[in-house]
Amino acid sequence: IYFFTLPRAEPTINAEIIKAYETSKPKLLEVHYFYENSRECSRCIEGRAFMDGLKKRYSLINLRTHEMSFDPDNKELFEEFIENYSVEEPIIIPMTFINNIYFKDFSNSIGVDIDSYVEELVMNATQTE
Repeated sequence: IYFFTLPRAEPTINAEIIKAYETSKPKLLEVHYFYENSRECSRCIEGRAFMDGLKKRYSLINLRTHEMSFDPDNKELFEEFIENYSVEEPIIIPMTFINNIYFKDFSNSIGVDIDSYVEELVMNATQTE
């Protein structure tokens, strides 16, 4: 039995190629969805299912879900978003933050608004390539 190793090929990708690739890719669209994991919040459950579908439809979405019933860090992050976006009372859960816009609560009509907004942002991102 003979053992031998094949010579390794030198890498052909350098930092300039990687940088050119990274700058040519459209930026991911950050979508933050804050919700409570509770049977009493049916809108939260419906909104979460909608967000999962949105992520499947648009590959440029970086969906970040923040469950607030059991995670105090997510509650704290939510308070930061409320302050940074200057959200007016009443504060309603679930809440979605995309770019400089927020959506309170969830319903079919709010889902349509979110989808339209995301579609517009994705189209703009892919046209600027």
